[in-house]
Amino acid sequence: MKRILYITRAAPYPTNFGGGQRSNLILQALRELGEVDLILIGRPSFITDEHLQILRDEYGMIAHGVPTQAREKGLWPLIEKVIGLVTTKRLAHNMDGSRARLGRDHRLIQQLGKALNPEGYDFVFGRYAAALGNLGGIRNVPTLLDVDDLDSDVYESRINLAKNAFQRTVLRWHKRNIELGLKRIVADVDHTFVSNPSNRGFPGLEDASVLPNIPFAKSDEVRPFVAPNADSKTVMVIGSYDYEPNVQGVDWLVEKVWPAVHRRMPQAVLKIYGSNMADSMKSRWNAVVGVVAIGFADSLEQAYRDAAISVCPVLRGAGSNIKIIESAAHGRVCLLTQAAARGYKDDEELAALLPVAETAEAMAELIVHFLSHAAERDTMSAQLHRVAAERYSRRGFIDTVHRAVHSTVVEGSVDA
Repeated sequence: MKRILYITRAAPYPTNFGGGQRSNLILQALRELGEVDLILIGRPSFITDEHLQILRDEYGMIAHGVPTQAREKGLWPLIEKVIGLVTTKRLAHNMDGSRARLGRDHRLIQQLGKALNPEGYDFVFGRYAAALGNLGGIRNVPTLLDVDDLDSDVYESRINLAKNAFQRTVLRWHKRNIELGLKRIVADVDHTFVSNPSNRGFPGLEDASVLPNIPFAKSDEVRPFVAPNADSKTVMVIGSYDYEPNVQGVDWLVEKVWPAVHRRMPQAVLKIYGSNMADSMKSRWNAVVGVVAIGFADSLEQAYRDAAISVCPVLRGAGSNIKIIESAAHGRVCLLTQAAARGYKDDEELAALLPVAETAEAMAELIVHFLSHAAERDTMSAQLHRVAAERYSRRGFIDTVHRAVHSTVVEGSVDA
């Protein structure tokens, strides 16, 4: 059994958000190989002190540190005294933030102290480039890195949505900084994983293993296919609403798409599920006729069972949204925006089963179509369920991690 140091910027608990689910699945894979010590970097607002204690008691967390913000470095604290917190925070982010996020963080390293000592471990597994970049890299121990989606792709999608030349210039500055930082970090690790096959076109990731985002599971049992109720007129969307692109996407769906659906099909209902839904969001969405903003779902199984179809309405991001494969695993057609479909363009079989809308009008048309044609919907739902079971399974995910670890740690090289 091996000793493993797992350094991540996304906590493997709780698992009510996509980043945490992938972190947990990686931890499951690593625990099949040996004893895992966890170092957690960062703390989103929804991570409570109780969560941190559970991470210590049940997930092997030996240290936790919070990265230094750009406004806390250099001359920014002095500048803040003159121009105030809000302006300083904005300036520091736009001028230094994208460099600081991937750069060495001396204060963080001091916080982690003696726990940050890779000696005695058989290998180190990093989750997100920033996790290792903040630590200045790992030396003298085989190191694997889960890049997941490229942050540069996220900024590319934001550039495409920019409203003016100034915004595009700032966003291109961030994208360039991220690409430079990522190249530096990737050059220092022995093997990488990406969730999107197209990301292997990025310099240094040519030999990366593709580790796709999959539905969260703690066992290899595959749920049976259950066709939607033929009479169902329920559409569902799910996400974590502490993530701005999810909020913006649902706003677009509710404000720009749903009124057109309601005019043509008054009996249709849009149910919005997900964690960290603020009361203001719930009120805003519930104010639209035919929309029910529910929030956290006690049972995703039941939520999907009640729905005829799902929608992934994100307008920006890297593209490999877990909710798409999750919907497929539950046997439900998922309608996508172009931004949401980007991460699956290289999977021809799956892409052929993912209806994509370029505009709000086209999305409304797709929703009405699939609510009206049960036979077509059922056939596509069954095909999606099969693809998810065959190619996006927990066991396949874990085996991919194991093969890369074996090749990197035991053999010293990887066949991607």
